[in-house]
Order: sequence, then C-alpha cells, then structure tokens
Amino acid sequence: MKKVFPLLLILLIALATLAEAQGRKKKKWRASFQRFITTVNYSYETANSSGAISASSSASIQSTAVGLEWMFTPFFTVETILGISPGRNYSTLEDSSSIKIGDVAQDAGPGFLLGGNWYWKEATEAKFNMNIGLLTGSFSLKNSYNDGGRKTDGSYINTTYNSSQSSNYSVNVQMLKFGTEYGGEEAGFKFEIAISSSAINNSTSLGTNATGTYQQYESITISGGPIISVFTRF
Repeated sequence: MKKVFPLLLILLIALATLAEAQGRKKKKWRASFQRFITTVNYSYETANSSGAISASSSASIQSTAVGLEWMFTPFFTVETILGISPGRNYSTLEDSSSIKIGDVAQDAGPGFLLGGNWYWKEATEAKFNMNIGLLTGSFSLKNSYNDGGRKTDGSYINTTYNSSQSSNYSVNVQMLKFGTEYGGEEAGFKFEIAISSSAINNSTSLGTNATGTYQQYESITISGGPIISVFTRF
C-alpha cells in the first residue's frame, strides 16, 4: 500500500490540474479519497461438556477507499467505491472462567460498492450542499484468532479452544447515507452518515473447537457509521 498511495495522490493532483485548465466549464466528475468508520458487532458461540459458551465485541473500524462519481444530471450522481486499505481492530475474547477464547485481529473494509446520490442543490456548482444516497455491494471481514486456551496465570489448556484459527467473509451490504458537503470550483469536503444492518448469522466457518465435537458459530452485523471524503472535480 505504501507504493499505491503516492500514485493515487499524483492522480488527484493531475485531475485537479486538468480541472484548472478547463476554467469555469461545469465539471461532471469527482474523484475522492474516503475514510469509512464502520461499526462492526461480533459474537461468538460454542459449547463444551459443561454447557454453552458465548462472547461478543463491538468496534469502530477505520478503512480507506477511493471513489468516482459522475453527474448523471445536475442533481443526481452515480457513484462507485473501491476499498484499498482495510482497517484492523484488536480484541480479546474470554469465557466465564477467564480462559482466553482467543486474541482476535479483525480486518474490515469496503470491497466494491455501487450506488447513487440525490443532491439538494445542483451538485456541479453549489458550495454548501446536502445529499441522500444509497450504496450496495460487498464488505470484507477477516477474523484471526491466536493464543486460544490461555489461562490468566499464563498456563495453557487446549481442551476447548483452538490455539489459532481464522474466518473470511464478503458481506453483502446495503447502506442508506445522509451527507453534507462544502465544495469549491476545483475540490471539496464531504461528511456522510451511513446506516446499515447487514448481517451474517450463525456462520460455521471456524469449524469445530478443540474438542472436535462442538461447532463454533459467528454472527456479524455491519452497522454503518461516518464516511469522510475529500474530492476533486474534473
């Protein structure tokens, strides 16, 4: 990614330079960097001979995407978004006996999203503007478990929890978003709130726990959150 970001920055500068050369001609395209701050709710369930086991976590995960928006009409745009850098959150899940289910590294971010925006004022000219939009597509999520079965005294017991395991998902998402922006002739800034309740319920991707008998279940909800964008017109 260290090589990608300079190239993207050069692209945005080039687009801004092209926009300047076009003078006051209405610009029908926008290119943007976008920062997603997405709430991910996660729950884990399994069992052993003593009964059911469950744990959960919730985190706001920041990821980066690039966007391209076309002014189909002065008040309606078509938007595509591509995730380029997922965010990561670390958490530790434990059972009721304080035995570690695992240290969990959770990577999350948008995959490819397609949608549209409706603007309150003409989107090619207005400085202050508001929009309502829809996005649909995929959201990637990876859960990597390590150090499962560790007790608080540092010793290790492997009768229930796998020492390491992972799961990968591509979640189908639909997002409703509301935004406000300030845009000059060449560039601008946008702040949006995305609302989603896309979920995966009782997935068995982790397989069985260390007993080899009891299944592990994951449930995940993508709840949306803020999207912060900087864009250039061309």
